[in-house]
Order: sequence, then structure tokens, then C-alpha cells
Amino acid sequence: MIDQWLGWMATGMFTLIYFPCIGKHYKRMLMIGLVANLIALVYAVMINQPPLMIKYVVALICILGFIKR
Repeated sequence: MIDQWLGWMATGMFTLIYFPCIGKHYKRMLMIGLVANLIALVYAVMINQPPLMIKYVVALICILGFIKR
């Protein structure tokens, strides 16, 4: 049950980050993406899906790189 809840929550957050963001909202969208990827990574671990785990770890690394810029 909680794994489905986490999956839907991550999906909703990913939807938010695809809206166009300009200027001051850029960092906020990166932070939402960071949280969404963390939730999705927990979900991938809970359902035991290594390909998804790799995808979300790579995405987290990319987001962290953008945040540091």
C-alpha cells in the first residue's frame, strides 16, 4: 500500500517539474525534482527494481550538479 502511495506521490512531483520554469523558480523546481527523485528511489527499492534504482540515482547526481551551479 505504501509503495503505491510513494509511486503516485513521485509521479505528481515529476509532473510539477515539467511545467516551464523561469528565473527565480528554477532552483525551486530543481529542489522539487530532487525530492521527487528521492521518493522515487525509495519506491524503486521497495518494489525491487534495479533499473529504476539506477535511473533515479543518475538523475539525483545530475540534479545535484545543477544545484551547485
